[in-house]
Amino acid sequence: MYAPAVFRLGVVILIALVAACAPAAQPAPAPQSAEPDGAPPAVRASVQLTVAAQAATAAASSQATPPPGTPTLGPASRPAGQWRVVVPSIASSSRLWGMGGDHSGTIYVANGNGTVFRYGSDGRPLGTWDIDGSAITVGVTFDPQGNLLFAAQNRGYVGRVAPDGRLTARWGKHDDRSRGLMAEWVPGYAPAEFSEPHSVAVDGAGTIYVADTLNNRIQKLSPSGSPLGQWGQLGSHPGQLEQPVAVTVDAGGMIYTGEINGRVQKFTPDGKVVATWSSTSPSDVSVGGSAHFLTGIAVDRAGRVYVSDTNNNFVKQFSPDGQLLATWAERGTDPGEFYNPLSLAIDPNGRVLVLEGNRVQALDPG
Repeated sequence: MYAPAVFRLGVVILIALVAACAPAAQPAPAPQSAEPDGAPPAVRASVQLTVAAQAATAAASSQATPPPGTPTLGPASRPAGQWRVVVPSIASSSRLWGMGGDHSGTIYVANGNGTVFRYGSDGRPLGTWDIDGSAITVGVTFDPQGNLLFAAQNRGYVGRVAPDGRLTARWGKHDDRSRGLMAEWVPGYAPAEFSEPHSVAVDGAGTIYVADTLNNRIQKLSPSGSPLGQWGQLGSHPGQLEQPVAVTVDAGGMIYTGEINGRVQKFTPDGKVVATWSSTSPSDVSVGGSAHFLTGIAVDRAGRVYVSDTNNNFVKQFSPDGQLLATWAERGTDPGEFYNPLSLAIDPNGRVLVLEGNRVQALDPG
């Protein structure tokens, strides 16, 4: 059974801050997956990730308002297009974690109690769904049939929800011998099993890609959840992964991943690395001097890649090969300013959606 997610996430951020200042990890000589419960590497990874995500986002107030005297991180470029607040305030009983948009433009925002809030493209409330009362619901995305897919980060499964809000499938490691609210889903290391998955993506054919975070790999599943392949091992070389927390697919089927340390990698659908850029490359994905914590990644119809960093309060835009095109890095609450941005999505109209605190902003395409 998992320890409370908030506690673990808090520990992770602290470790992530320390880890960011340490030398880059050397690649493992052989593929390394997460170890069984009680193994030190798995425990350290869980603490790092959970703390990094939750400590950063928990620091933000429920109104996404920075404390008095908060410094501005800049300068920020202002390219074509305009930011505006679409959903100004979401009344959630717990931290908001995941966000996605369906093919009609409806915006879905999920919290740490398995509740999904639905809004029209203009921000009108459309009601809520209660999916799993004990799931930190992240990685919200949609398949070609309009089903919502998500990762239950703290419970270790990937789920599918029908357009009417019914939970229709869950994939992961199920322990029939266990009892209790959360114990039936446990960390797994075999194909189609997960250890704190944080993100889900679906291509045009319905193939599912999962950022299996603590197993340091990307898993590829059929539309029905059967394993089709996987790639990744712990390390910092191209093609290796260090706690992937975000994954997305572009219109051509290329896969983009974001790691907790700020690195972005581009892969073919079968896992061959095509490009990589990180906080140590010329196309730096970190500003302001805080330890990075990349939390969101999305690709628009033109192939431009967007990343968000919760600790550094920025959204950046890159070319498909990693050239920096634009930066929004003002810390604040005005349109185009951010305080702990956590999730990104692209809607059918090409708008970039950003979940931060308890609101959603949109960048109209320029």
